[in-house]
Amino acid sequence: MKIELNEEGFRIFLANGELLLSHSQAQPCLKIGNGMNLKNSDDSDEDLEYNEQLSLRFFVIYQENDTLWRVTLSHTQELKEVVYLTYRTDTPTRIEIDSTYPEDYFDRMWLRLYSRGSEHFYGGGQHGYQLDLKGYTHMLFIQDELFQKEERTMPLRLVRQPSYISSRHYAFIAPDARRMIFNAIYDDHVSIELWGNIKQFVVLSAPTMLDLLHRQSDYLGRPHHIPEWLSSGLFVGLRGPTTRMQETFNHLQDNGLLINGIWMQDWARLAYPTFGESFCWNWMPTDSLLQGTAEKIDRLQQQQVMIMAYMNGFLTEGTLPFNEADSLDYLVTTSNRETFLYHWQEFSLGIIDLTNPEAYHWFIQQMRHYFQKIDVRAWVIDDGSHLPAEAILYHGLASEKAQHRWSLLLADAMRDAIHLSHRTEDVALFSTTGWLTMSAKVHAIVLARQYVEVGGGNKTWTLKPVLFALLSGSASGYGLQATLIGHCFGAPAPAELLIRWAELALFTPFFWLQEAEGHYQTFRYYHDSKILYHLGRLAKLFRGLQFYRKERMEQYVAKGTPVVAPLFAYFENDVLTYAIEDQMMFGPDILVAPILQSGMTRRTVYFPEGRWYHFSSPLVVEGPIWQEVTTRLGDPLAFYVEHGDHALQMRELAFAFQDVPPYLY
Repeated sequence: MKIELNEEGFRIFLANGELLLSHSQAQPCLKIGNGMNLKNSDDSDEDLEYNEQLSLRFFVIYQENDTLWRVTLSHTQELKEVVYLTYRTDTPTRIEIDSTYPEDYFDRMWLRLYSRGSEHFYGGGQHGYQLDLKGYTHMLFIQDELFQKEERTMPLRLVRQPSYISSRHYAFIAPDARRMIFNAIYDDHVSIELWGNIKQFVVLSAPTMLDLLHRQSDYLGRPHHIPEWLSSGLFVGLRGPTTRMQETFNHLQDNGLLINGIWMQDWARLAYPTFGESFCWNWMPTDSLLQGTAEKIDRLQQQQVMIMAYMNGFLTEGTLPFNEADSLDYLVTTSNRETFLYHWQEFSLGIIDLTNPEAYHWFIQQMRHYFQKIDVRAWVIDDGSHLPAEAILYHGLASEKAQHRWSLLLADAMRDAIHLSHRTEDVALFSTTGWLTMSAKVHAIVLARQYVEVGGGNKTWTLKPVLFALLSGSASGYGLQATLIGHCFGAPAPAELLIRWAELALFTPFFWLQEAEGHYQTFRYYHDSKILYHLGRLAKLFRGLQFYRKERMEQYVAKGTPVVAPLFAYFENDVLTYAIEDQMMFGPDILVAPILQSGMTRRTVYFPEGRWYHFSSPLVVEGPIWQEVTTRLGDPLAFYVEHGDHALQMRELAFAFQDVPPYLY
């Protein structure tokens, strides 16, 4: 980065020559202040306002060649209290921040960065409302705003991130931020509000958008290794005793769904409140599960079928682990030092205090003990981010100081438990929540059910939030992501939604089927022969693409290239691709334009430069061009490019897929 003085103030430029920020007394680049924090989980959004804000209009610059420069900023000309912005060439991506202001004045920062009207912004975590952040204000929080205050329900499982990337080939990351509000409604600038004791912000730049994604991944981190079996990626979530899961598994196998992973959704003990079945989180295998489980799991793994399970940091009140943790003072407390109980449905839950070193060690030993009972090859961290604002942690630490990193602590604990079990090479770790460096701690992020809602008597639905979440997640450093087919809320997923969802998941790292919520007797996709026919046909193409999927996973580990990406990652010189939010690239060779609305059988597709061949029909399209395309249920709108590295293999797969037509309703 370089700094340049002018008559009105100064400007800072990125390494690629793009302007980052401009400062003058009329439009200062930095303001500081203090704000109101959320006192409890029922606070309204009005409590996000600030108490005081100071504009740092006056400045002095010290520069030593191009190796170091420091900007001193203050709200008074006398510079009595100042904020220092320091840049050194030995840390070329970081601007350090220091201050002489009293700490009470410095828990909020407002940064003004330069922008152009044609600029696009992406990232900010994994969210389901849109891909391009330009023209909107985004609250990138991790906790309190995520759960539904009007109902006693668990928080929404979302991945937020204090970062974004720009079409001007730079990324902004605030590593110290507890929260970030990104305001991109103006044409000439963006405003970034940061919460917390901010010591630095990181700015990455690159010559291309794909290089930028690589550099962002290098900074945030990613797995160094992905278990070999994950590239098969055909998983199914099942509930109930082991015998029932085995029967369902056999039924799916008989119908062409060659599963290689079973996610046991209720491996912890079931409880029976008045509304039906629910989970009792004690992290102890159920008696019914343990009856012959070891033998059955061993038999499944001999067939290359791995067992998957989930966990979180909650313990149900009254269970043996809760009582033990409570007696040892290992649970989060209230301000009166009583055990904090989070009320969910008809249960009360304690929260393991992972900031307490002894509690942290106790938890990983508990999980290590359970690893020895059931040979689980993948763990899903579920509901991992929830820490109520009114809770008190170890040594009296207010929960607001740790909310943003709570899911990271849980991921660290699971990684340590896996390491102690000597299973780091073959055990995978997933998460439904995250913040900043979660991409370095888990292998993949799972989109939870709140992204898709089925409503109305005619069972209307949209898959747009799923696609937005996949694309925004990939722009935020999450190169491996999973969407759970059928995991929605509202009514059970109708047949059309299940099949369209499977068409989309076919071109992601994982083809992951999920049971509906509620009683075992409710609708299940595997009870419908027509749905099973569609799913089996799509799963066969998914298996055929394993060679390509494995290559994309290897590229993610080696370079940070996301497996699924927005079109601009591979066609950045095509300005139209920056505004396309309803299509995606599966690696550089496959263009995917999924059907995202109920009742649709046709849509307009943008084809970038190249000759594109449809997987499901003889259609060939020469891009760049917009073209309307019609499709049948079960025929995904996906196209492989003629001159790709794997065009011949893609053509063979397409011919085989077309030879077996979809079931016509």
